[in-house]
Amino acid sequence: SSGINAEWPLRPGFLIIFGMPGKKHEDEPTRALKAADNIMKDFHTKNLEASIGITTGRAFCGIIGHPQRHEYGVIGKSVNLAARLMSNYPKRIACDDTTRTLSNLDPQDFLKLSYIKMKGVPSNNVHYEYKIDRRKDRLFSTFIPPQQIEDDGGKIIGRVEEMKIFEQELTRLIEQPKEDPPVSGSDTVKSIVMKIESATGMGKTRLLQEMKNVAEKKKVRVIFAAAGAVEHATPHFAIKALLVQMFRLMECCSATDRADVIIKFVEEDMIKEIYL
Repeated sequence: SSGINAEWPLRPGFLIIFGMPGKKHEDEPTRALKAADNIMKDFHTKNLEASIGITTGRAFCGIIGHPQRHEYGVIGKSVNLAARLMSNYPKRIACDDTTRTLSNLDPQDFLKLSYIKMKGVPSNNVHYEYKIDRRKDRLFSTFIPPQQIEDDGGKIIGRVEEMKIFEQELTRLIEQPKEDPPVSGSDTVKSIVMKIESATGMGKTRLLQEMKNVAEKKKVRVIFAAAGAVEHATPHFAIKALLVQMFRLMECCSATDRADVIIKFVEEDMIKEIYL
C-alpha cells in the first residue's frame, strides 16, 4: 500500500509514499502514522535514532529527468514540507495538521510543536508530534473520540425517514420497563441494533452527528467506536473500543488499574472465569 524511494544521498533516508496511483486507501494518514510509530519503535530497540516527517496532500508521481538518467520521483509542496519537518524536528515523528485531522487517531497522542520558521512554510501552519502515551498502555488508539463527531452547527438536510426510524426506536428503548437489577434474557430488557450502509461520501458521518444530538438531548450517553482497513483483522476490535469508553479505561495507567475497574462490574462468582 506504499511506495519506497531512496532519497537524500548525503545521509541514510527514505521517502515513503502512501496512496500511490492504483494503491489508494481511505485511511492513508492512519497507515502512515502507524508505520512511522513501528519504525521508531524498531529503531529504539536497536539503539538507533530516527527523524520522521509526515504530510498529506497532492504530489506529482512519475518519471523525472533526462531519458538516459531518469528516475521515478515524487515532488510537490507536501513532499517538501515532510522533509522540512524531519529536519527541523529531529528524533521524533512530526506531522502536519491535515494528517492529524484525517487520521482519526486519539488526540491525546498528538503534541503541538513549537513554531520554527521554515522556508516556504506559512507562519500560521500548525504542526504536531505523534507520540503514543505508552505509560497508559492503552488497548486502543484508533477509536473515534467524541470530539471527532461534533455538531457543525447546521441543520441536517433530508434523511427524514432515517431519523424518524431512529427516534422511534430510541423512544422505545428509553420508555421500556426497567428492572433493578436487569435480568438477562428477560422480555423487558431490550436492545436495538441499526445498520447504516452506503457508499463513501454519502453522508453517514453527518447522519451520525444528528443521531448523537438527538440522543444527548434525551439524556442518553453516547459512545463511539470505529475501525478501518488497518483494524479489520483485529478480533473484536470494535467491542473492545466500546468497552474502553464505557468503563473509561483510557484513564487507567496500567493493566492492573484496568482490571480493578472491570472487576467492579463483574459478579463475584464469574471473576475466576475471566482473564485480567
